[in-house]
Amino acid sequence: MKKKSYLIILIILACTQLTGCSYFPQKEDFSKVISGEASQEAKVLENELQQMREEVADYFYYQQLDTDEERRVYLQLANGLRTFKQQITIDRVDDETYTRAFFSVANDFPEYYWMTDAMRDGIDYQDLSEPDYPLQVEEESEKIATLAQSIVSQAPKDHVYDTVKFFYEYIIQHTDYNLAALSDSQISWDNQSIKSVLLDNSSVCAGYSRTFQYLCKLAGIEAVYVSGNVTGTNGETIEHAWNLVKIDQQYYGVDSTWGDPVFEEAMGSQAQSTISYDYLCVPDSILYRNRVADVDLLSYWGTEYPYTERPLVYPSCTDNALNYYVQQGTYFENFDEELVVQTVSNLYQAGQRRIACQFSNQAALNQMVEYAASGTNRLFEVLGWIETYQYLYNEQTLTFELVVD
Repeated sequence: MKKKSYLIILIILACTQLTGCSYFPQKEDFSKVISGEASQEAKVLENELQQMREEVADYFYYQQLDTDEERRVYLQLANGLRTFKQQITIDRVDDETYTRAFFSVANDFPEYYWMTDAMRDGIDYQDLSEPDYPLQVEEESEKIATLAQSIVSQAPKDHVYDTVKFFYEYIIQHTDYNLAALSDSQISWDNQSIKSVLLDNSSVCAGYSRTFQYLCKLAGIEAVYVSGNVTGTNGETIEHAWNLVKIDQQYYGVDSTWGDPVFEEAMGSQAQSTISYDYLCVPDSILYRNRVADVDLLSYWGTEYPYTERPLVYPSCTDNALNYYVQQGTYFENFDEELVVQTVSNLYQAGQRRIACQFSNQAALNQMVEYAASGTNRLFEVLGWIETYQYLYNEQTLTFELVVD
């Protein structure tokens, strides 16, 4: 019996060897399955990064990045934030690269409102790979996008300048400048973002400028967010933000924050009761009379965090044709009494009681101020022999405003 049993077993083993089969069930190779899934995920991610690369090709801060390594981290972060991923695949690089990528994304994507200049201690791998989103970020992002689209739909479409002017006015009219934040050294994304303007209606320069950039972006208008320092007429220098906007192949400076009379007064200027247009579509010669743009994206790091300086190359603003005062016919190359008086008369007859103008140089503005201060000028005549009038002037913007009660 035992011999027969051995014979049967030998026959079975022989058969299994001939057929290439195993008597015991084979284990599935899970490593190949996992590898296949990972490979597919990697392909999907690379496709997403390629689409993002095409989208941001003309974005200002993306273009300022020097290396493929920096640009890839930028793309990885921007792509992951778009869908609020809790874990984002980020290449392992150095902290300076992470920081440059982080702030480049923040400056190109105002819709990522939780990214902010407030992060002043440097950025590391975890800041990018595990984003710290605010509560209800998806709901708030949807509200912001819906409102912004509504604003864009209301804007005039005949000329880009009219659209830009509408955004400038809307932001100023619907936002209270946050004076408390201006004097508070503790900066937070709460008062630096588009959310602070569009949902909270209270913000500072970064919020004004990012919102202007965002509205332009939705309208298909190129706008750059710029940070730096500004000095008011009171001599105080503070950190500030503004925009450069592209209209008909020309760039113009825009500072909607300075259009808010609350901020203007806080910086030492004579307050206006309405919107100031001193920084709507102006050239560098006006824009940079009182401000300096950050030389490097990491200028805020100072000496505590050494980095290799790489100057930012901003577009030049040389054209003055869309300057608000040029558009209104109240820009004067020199002080010409006849021309000034006739302009004031025409505008007063048209019903204007606040008449603003701008001069191309300090000497011309000084002549205007002296003329308005004299008791024998012809302004009294064209204003209907009123007893008094007020006037305001700004030596930084070379503007003069006549106020008739």
